[in-house]
Amino acid sequence: MAEPEKQRNKRLFGQMIGTLQKRKKEEVDTKRAEIDKRIQDKVIKERELLAQQMEEEKREREKKMREEKLELLAEAEREKPAIIQAHEQSIQSFIKTKTHPPIYFLPSQHNEKTRRLLKTKMVF
Repeated sequence: MAEPEKQRNKRLFGQMIGTLQKRKKEEVDTKRAEIDKRIQDKVIKERELLAQQMEEEKREREKKMREEKLELLAEAEREKPAIIQAHEQSIQSFIKTKTHPPIYFLPSQHNEKTRRLLKTKMVF
């Protein structure tokens, strides 16, 4: 073989090797991109699942708080008559004025008028 032909063959062989290496690198890059895309998709799905779980837990907490609040209000309503009765019994021995808001008082020394008001529970 002649020298120019040898050089031509080397050059063509080098180009062919370069093309093969380039193609191999592109395949590796493509596979790597596919793997990265799958990983990103998985991460996105996990984030969405976590967000859904957090939202569900938040709704459950809010529901529980509403139920507890309603329970407390119902309990307060059940206790209200007893509290009112206890309050009325505690002010029963006092004299009530006509003013608004009423003032309840008990004089340290009673006179005839205060004794009569206390007995009849009339408004002073």
